[in-house]
Amino acid sequence: MSVKTSLTKIMPTSDKDWCADVTNYPGAVLVFFAAAWCGPCKQLKAVVETVAEKHSNLKVVEYDVDAEQGQTIAYGVRGIPTLILFKSGSRAETVTGYQSVASVERMLARHLDKAA
Repeated sequence: MSVKTSLTKIMPTSDKDWCADVTNYPGAVLVFFAAAWCGPCKQLKAVVETVAEKHSNLKVVEYDVDAEQGQTIAYGVRGIPTLILFKSGSRAETVTGYQSVASVERMLARHLDKAA
């Protein structure tokens, strides 16, 4: 029996770790707001994993809206899946709903340094 291991660049975050993971982080952070039961979240997670593999200069974290609510409320997340891109701790852009790889790449291109 073979066991498939999944290596992902998406790390979980929580209200407790939010400052270290997002607002105090000196670079770009893509936050993926999701829930385990959400079908579109599962689809978008595959997109986010693809994008994360392409961008070594991008930190990617997942925030479980069922386990935590603090940041969901603080950032006005009203639907999932939602992606929020932060640059040096400040919100740069927010998108809600399923996004294609191309759509997420365009969002990143608007905000990430080309040389990075």
